[in-house]
Amino acid sequence: MDLHNNQITLGEILSYPPAREVLKQELPGLYGSPLMGMARGMSLQSVLQFAKGNVSPDKVRRVLEQLQSV
Repeated sequence: MDLHNNQITLGEILSYPPAREVLKQELPGLYGSPLMGMARGMSLQSVLQFAKGNVSPDKVRRVLEQLQSV
């Protein structure tokens, strides 16, 4: 998946079933959160800024790699 230099929106990611599965598997606590719905219009870059401190850098790297490969 082309993440457009992390400018793709969370909504675009969630609308692509293979990418949605990556988020569901790797971030189950966040996937089911109401925050996901509120963040649909945010860019991936913005979401990553908010994730700092809540998600480890290794997890973020792994999720980004998986998203790029679907």
